[in-house]
Amino acid sequence: MRLAPWHAPLEDLVITEVVDEDNRPVPPGVYGEKVLVTVLFSRTLPLIRYEMSDSVCLAASPQCPCGRPFALIDGVQGRVEDVLRFPAASGGQQVTVQPALFHRVMDAVPAGGWQVVQESERLNVLLSGVQEEFADDVLAESLRRELAAQGVIVPPVEVRRVLAIPRTGAGKAPLIKASVT
Repeated sequence: MRLAPWHAPLEDLVITEVVDEDNRPVPPGVYGEKVLVTVLFSRTLPLIRYEMSDSVCLAASPQCPCGRPFALIDGVQGRVEDVLRFPAASGGQQVTVQPALFHRVMDAVPAGGWQVVQESERLNVLLSGVQEEFADDVLAESLRRELAAQGVIVPPVEVRRVLAIPRTGAGKAPLIKASVT
């Protein structure tokens, strides 16, 4: 699914740099590893090349068809911390799976909350507040199919129902979590 491009922050107020892991600019049409933001209007709290871990892609078209002169963001893959890595089915390197894949599948689940946890031997899917008649095996198969389409060696997928999604010490319940070390 391709989203319509949208405007990056207005460049007369904020400088947005889409860069690779070494802070080198990536060309439009290529997803970066992170975004560096410099705020031009705040004197009390200056942000200079503030690092955000979002993987975004600037549009290849330099300008919006509406006539505004500002850059466009063509896509957002998600935060780098939410990326999971799996062994490649073809052997060799690992395959990086972006959080958008999990959101695409999990956002359709009629649950109060969910969390995908990657462990060394399996992928655990925690569901809270889900209807009793929901088919856990259909969800697991859907995730296996999506992962296989990414070219990964698909681990066993276990769906578990929990009373609540575990929270971090800061009180957050991350949607995607890698427990693999």
